Amino acid sequence: LNPNTRECLSCPVGALCLPGQPVRALKGHYLLPDAASGTVDSFRCLEGRCLEVASAECAGGESGGDGDGDEVCMSCGANRKPAHDNLLCAHCLDGYYEWAGECVECDGVRGDLVALALLLCFVYTVVVHSMSQSSSGLTKTFFYFTQMSFQSLAAFSAFQSLGFLDMNVLDIVGSSQTCVAPWDPLTKLAVQALVPLMCMLMLVLLAVCTLLVRWVRLHLQCCRFGGASGRRKSRAVSTSMAMQQMGVRGLPVWSDVRRETVAQYTRSMLALVLFSYNTQSTAVWSFFHCIPVRGERYMAAAPSVDCSSGTYVKWVPLFSLLGLVVVIAMPIAMLVWLVRFARNGNIIAQRQLSAEHRGRVDSTGVLHEAFTPKRYWWQPVILLRRSLLVACSVLLSTQRSVRLTLTTCLNLVFLLMHAAMRPFRGRLSNTMEGVSLASLTFISTLLAGASDDSDVEVSRIVLLSVLVYGTTLAIVVCIVRQRFFASSASSVEEQQASESKYSTTKRHKSMQQSHRSRIGLMPVAEMVDPGDDVFGAEDEEEAQEADEECGDGDMKQSRDDSQSDGRRGEGESATSGSDYSSSNVNNSSNSTQPAAMVVELMSMSAIDGRAHANTIKSDAPPPVSDWSVYYDDDGTPYWHNAVTGVTQWERPS
Repeated sequence: LNPNTRECLSCPVGALCLPGQPVRALKGHYLLPDAASGTVDSFRCLEGRCLEVASAECAGGESGGDGDGDEVCMSCGANRKPAHDNLLCAHCLDGYYEWAGECVECDGVRGDLVALALLLCFVYTVVVHSMSQSSSGLTKTFFYFTQMSFQSLAAFSAFQSLGFLDMNVLDIVGSSQTCVAPWDPLTKLAVQALVPLMCMLMLVLLAVCTLLVRWVRLHLQCCRFGGASGRRKSRAVSTSMAMQQMGVRGLPVWSDVRRETVAQYTRSMLALVLFSYNTQSTAVWSFFHCIPVRGERYMAAAPSVDCSSGTYVKWVPLFSLLGLVVVIAMPIAMLVWLVRFARNGNIIAQRQLSAEHRGRVDSTGVLHEAFTPKRYWWQPVILLRRSLLVACSVLLSTQRSVRLTLTTCLNLVFLLMHAAMRPFRGRLSNTMEGVSLASLTFISTLLAGASDDSDVEVSRIVLLSVLVYGTTLAIVVCIVRQRFFASSASSVEEQQASESKYSTTKRHKSMQQSHRSRIGLMPVAEMVDPGDDVFGAEDEEEAQEADEECGDGDMKQSRDDSQSDGRRGEGESATSGSDYSSSNVNNSSNSTQPAAMVVELMSMSAIDGRAHANTIKSDAPPPVSDWSVYYDDDGTPYWHNAVTGVTQWERPS
């Protein structure tokens, strides 16, 4: 009943209107009466802030309005200011600060808790460093699933442990009964956004310590290498000379150790940037998301902060910089770099080097090596998925049903995209990524079935726990099995990556035809992959057919099946016919040479009225400047030398 006009009005959402009683706020809602118009507006509170007052106690409860206490009846949580002068129950009592959603007494900075938070950051950094050294896509799946699960389930205490993997260390050490420091909401948000930078600083210190330890170990090996005889000859043997001697004997060389260490920690730094995207984007979206309340705008994540106040304005440059650099510019720059990197043929070259040299570390491989050559650009897509889900979670925080419905639809779209693209190299990674996306879809569906987070039944919590922790455990088991129990090299996917994808003669034939159509010359070089061991009889017949179709029937080449350390023996080549006259060339070399170093000299012959190239092999390497890069139908690069006529998959050195 409007006290001014004596007209009956509809009961506000989140309120209970009974005859002869004040309008009573339900749990999770704040009622704001307007004395001028006689109306009552309802606003949704953050979890745990606004409480419901029993009907019998409403007469003695805290009320707000025009001063007579008859319009509304509501109550705020423990250690919070009275509801009538505490908008959205956002302010704590003097001397109390909000931690983990509760107002707790805070006298000063707790050094032990700050040290614990730093220790958790260090542990997180070590975990990321260790897991980022693998080329498997399971690491990406693990962090994506755990972080997005925590994004949806942060309101439940049963899932707070997942906050560690989302760099949410402040809320872990600052429980509902403990205060870490007397920080206001904006300071806490800024510290949370800068936690990834602290982890990166720790990673740099860890890299310096690792370099120092490896240098000392190498120096000790150098001293042991000198031995007693070395001391008798000279007591002043320089470290550089000893390292050079060890390099001759196949022992580590400092330049190689340093290069490998820098590459390892560069991978880890990029992994930290990728896995901290959720934390920083959440902080940015939370800072800029302000809600209107009676003509004023307040932060939805911290309603005690007025978005027009000076305290808020002084933090705008920091969060604007984070938003522009991390949320927007980083995915775009990553996509541009990957496209240019792939067009130059560097991705294929890096994978060939990694397959030939197992111990080699690709410093930027964490961005692309888990994906197939055609899906090298998938990492920015994952960042886009994260950004959409985080924006949905933050910007629709006060509209629960809309938020969960949209989250379910997005997860379903991501699942269908993954099923259609299958971007990861390994079958196991694709399978577990699909399982994790399906689990995220079910999680948001189960949450949407409850009217409020506080009303979720125990049985549904148990089902969510089984779904979240079961999927996480399955991914961890796959990672452990792949890393520690895979046969031979390192993992099943790395074995798949080391297998030659371009060694069949059919592929060789199609590339010859494609290259002939591009440059107008007959590609006469024998295209071989260093990983191809043996040409079978069927492949031999197809190769001869390909030579005949190209009009090079006069040239016969013998293929040697022997291979040593990824290198093919150079076959003997015999050429007959009137078009070839080069009697002073020794054509019976049996020396072992790398496939990329074999050069084929050209002589021209007229076939169908056009000039084409016949070749013989020589040991002189062609100049690198004479090579040109081309791409076959699926985008795989190969190189052609217009001077010598050589066409090969390997990148010229």
